[in-house]
Amino acid sequence: MRDTLPFVTRSALGPWLVVLVLIHAACGLPPARPDTEDNAAVRLVMSAERAMGGSDPLAKIHAIIAEAQCRGPDGEFTTRVETLLPDSVRFVQRRPDRPPLEILVVGDRGWRFAPEVGPTPIEEPLRAVVRGRELHAMVVRMLERFPELRRAGEAPFAGHSCLVLEGTDLTGRPATVYLRAEDAVPAGFRLADPLAPGGEPIVIDLADWRPVGDVRLFHQATFTTRAGVSRWVY
Repeated sequence: MRDTLPFVTRSALGPWLVVLVLIHAACGLPPARPDTEDNAAVRLVMSAERAMGGSDPLAKIHAIIAEAQCRGPDGEFTTRVETLLPDSVRFVQRRPDRPPLEILVVGDRGWRFAPEVGPTPIEEPLRAVVRGRELHAMVVRMLERFPELRRAGEAPFAGHSCLVLEGTDLTGRPATVYLRAEDAVPAGFRLADPLAPGGEPIVIDLADWRPVGDVRLFHQATFTTRAGVSRWVY
């Protein structure tokens, strides 16, 4: 039995409408935590979970629908990310000057959908791009989305002094997680760009943390890549 809890928030930055929907299980076991040798990293992740509302409320989240109005170097667009935990996601991006981009990724397989041709299998780099847009899943299931995290000191990030965790993402690429030192709230990530030569970094900072039901989630994300800066408002 499932209980669907919709939450709608309006951005103060204009007429942009953002929808965050969390689907909670009425009962069931919490997600298993991956094995890790770095207990310090696990403790930091648990601190981040407490800052977001607690491990138990986060563990009850089984699906996330996040819709954002986005502005980047090539104009404005909308992005909708529908994650069914642990590893399924539907990604839809719409731009005014081109057909929508719709991709489904399940585990290590993925398909692109187009009305005229139907589903077409996609290669790993494009699947990895979609995984890198599941930002809310990354904070809700941090130890699952970033296996083998280890403590890596402190560093400034997005205007904060941050505790640093290093590991890999679900695709096996290097990844860094930043938690604000003052309260352990996730400040953002540094990921490897699957489409860039040499895996150039994508820097993602998270902001505007507000309640969504029983938890706190971010409502803004800023992506910085070699192509420029994109701002997403959820």
